[in-house]
Amino acid sequence: MSLNVPLVVTPDSRYSYATGVVRGKWEKRLKRPEFARLIEAQPEELGKTIAELGFQGAETDIELALSEEWFKTIALVESLIDDAKLASLARIYTDFTNLAIAIKAEAFNFDYKPYHLPGGLLSSEEMAELVADERLAQNQAEEEILLAIKEARDVYEKTDLQLTINAAVDSHFATIFKKLLFGSAREFLIELARRWLDCKNFSAYLRLRAANFDIDLFKQFFVEGGHLIREDYMRFEEGEIDAIPSRLVFSIYGKPFADAVADSIKNENFSKLSAFFNKLLEEFLRNSIYVPFGVEVIIAYAFLKHSEIRAVRAIARMKSAKLGKDIIAERIRYGDI
Repeated sequence: MSLNVPLVVTPDSRYSYATGVVRGKWEKRLKRPEFARLIEAQPEELGKTIAELGFQGAETDIELALSEEWFKTIALVESLIDDAKLASLARIYTDFTNLAIAIKAEAFNFDYKPYHLPGGLLSSEEMAELVADERLAQNQAEEEILLAIKEARDVYEKTDLQLTINAAVDSHFATIFKKLLFGSAREFLIELARRWLDCKNFSAYLRLRAANFDIDLFKQFFVEGGHLIREDYMRFEEGEIDAIPSRLVFSIYGKPFADAVADSIKNENFSKLSAFFNKLLEEFLRNSIYVPFGVEVIIAYAFLKHSEIRAVRAIARMKSAKLGKDIIAERIRYGDI
């Protein structure tokens, strides 16, 4: 099987107008020259520059302006998608992104509120109350979050490894993500879910292997449905960690995947693996331009917009930390840079 096999997507006339709306907005996205301008900007001029690029209010508060841009994206997505379950995806994603930070805030004793992204189903106060066991679940969404909190706490107490917090939260979101996208019966969305699952499953697996943890821990986080199935991981376990890349050469993701994994193992640094998966997902989402019209285009826009906002936020924070331009350009993982 090749990743280059074109998907057969049936147009959905309900989304002809919506597709036009988001494609028009996406044409105004920040491209390479705009990101170069941000990276070159002086720290004291960065807010003004971000505002000039379309993020209203950034000249006075960059973080608030970026959060508001994501909130507006969610509102747009909800106004354009007829399917209530799919329309809720961006809010659920926001909640689980916030959840991982909230659990870490409690574990490492820092203020969670400044890092809370608006647009989820839960406010910063409600999320903090759930993590602090000061709030009972009010609905199914909160029940799912409480389950994720319990598992994240349990595995962190056993391992004292911060990455297990992310792995536990990611596995709960991945289950919801898979259910929604597989349930759509739309080939593009199903393929997106498969790649997403491989990203989360394999990242958790390799990090735990590198940390020399019992692989049974990984089984708690594994969500079936990706191109890399459970039997593949069982074969990885047959040899030393250094042997994994050679097995991946013949996987659906091929030699680029194997090279990224080999580099991560050799240098004990997972930046190349993260960059590979970020590129894999973003390039696929950009392929939504080949969908004549449909809900796929709207969902792809939402996740690509999230990546754009995240990249701008990372630049702002690294500028604030006085990192050099070359370092910033190297660390930002986004397709237009």
